[in-house]
Amino acid sequence: MAQEELFWAFLEDGCPLEDLKKLRLESFDWSSRDSDGKTMLVVHIHSALINSSSFPDSLRALEWLIVSGASIEQKCTGGASNFWWEEKPQVPKIRVECKGLTSISYVRELQRKMREHLSDWKDQEAFLAKGIVELWEKSLAAKASHDLTIETADGMVTAHAHMMKAASPVVSAMLESPMKEGRTQCIEIKDTSNKAASLLLEIMYTCSAQEEPDRETALHALDLAHRWHAEVVVAILADLLAGMITDESFLAISEHAALKAGSITSAMSYNK
Repeated sequence: MAQEELFWAFLEDGCPLEDLKKLRLESFDWSSRDSDGKTMLVVHIHSALINSSSFPDSLRALEWLIVSGASIEQKCTGGASNFWWEEKPQVPKIRVECKGLTSISYVRELQRKMREHLSDWKDQEAFLAKGIVELWEKSLAAKASHDLTIETADGMVTAHAHMMKAASPVVSAMLESPMKEGRTQCIEIKDTSNKAASLLLEIMYTCSAQEEPDRETALHALDLAHRWHAEVVVAILADLLAGMITDESFLAISEHAALKAGSITSAMSYNK
């Protein structure tokens, strides 16, 4: 018990990874939460943001926590995360209510709030966008640890089931059901291309696309994101497609916007 209490104290204080590794954690419950209900990944990300000089070690510690057993899918049951500048009282405080958030949705909510005052939070937002998102990219590339297969019209892609379930309530329901998808951990989407499914996965993991996709691929990925109710992916793809509109593509994209409840149209209006 003493070692577990010490672990949480180290985690909340942002202690170096090497100090965490020295603790005897053979029977430690990696699904435990702090006294407020925050998951250990959320607690760690919060403490990492307090001290920007420790960002590199914090990323290594985050990866170690995940490898050890901490789940990025686990949700907080309570608690809040607060950030402010004591030396800059004029900067609005940032507060994130953590209940119901996974580490992924926590990071996305923090990014959204920090971008509202980016000049004051640029280092912290960069850590979230470049550091943690790069860690998600590594997870996407680590195919040996993938436990979900997606069969597309022209090939197979793989992913982590916990990532997919965290991003899509539809996929979560499929994988947790006694139906074929739940038994085999395999989803068939024969009307969707490999490129479109891969684009959806990249955005689902990282909230971005390294290379700009062609219009057709983005539209088909948007179809799938709508079907799976992956709201964050829908918003990002809608914004991406809004930036692709030209005289030549206007009709095709606007028709798609009408069919998909105006998600692209909303992005167009926002970007004006």
